[in-house]
Amino acid sequence: MLVHSLVGDKNRERCQGDLLAALGKKDTFGYPSWPLPNAKDLSANEFWRGVNSYIPTLWVWCGTAQIEGESYDFNIFYDGRGTLAGGGYAVLSPRGWKSEKPAIYVRWTACDHKWRSKTVGNCLTRYTCERCGSAHEVDSSG
Repeated sequence: MLVHSLVGDKNRERCQGDLLAALGKKDTFGYPSWPLPNAKDLSANEFWRGVNSYIPTLWVWCGTAQIEGESYDFNIFYDGRGTLAGGGYAVLSPRGWKSEKPAIYVRWTACDHKWRSKTVGNCLTRYTCERCGSAHEVDSSG
């Protein structure tokens, strides 16, 4: 895997460690297997809206994946925050200019989160996953 930080070097190691844990890997040697955990298919529009809205922390080139006898370039956009805790987006683009296969777009997370909400302050809500314990807060004050 080739990992590119989109948040600067200060947070790169922490984000990379979170990504590896989400993929069940110990290091960046080798590639994650397809399909990614809890992957949900998206349209191209949903994918790009999500990537542009959440601004991933890491862009990861994962080599080539073989799906139903076709080769695809495999890229992960790791977010790891909020509802995407332990996950992000991925795109598989068919290799070769003659391919008529469409690209594959997914949203994935290491845990299939089941969020529980609790109001913890004025306009402040904490969301906690009942399965993995991941938590984040949303300030709705604007």
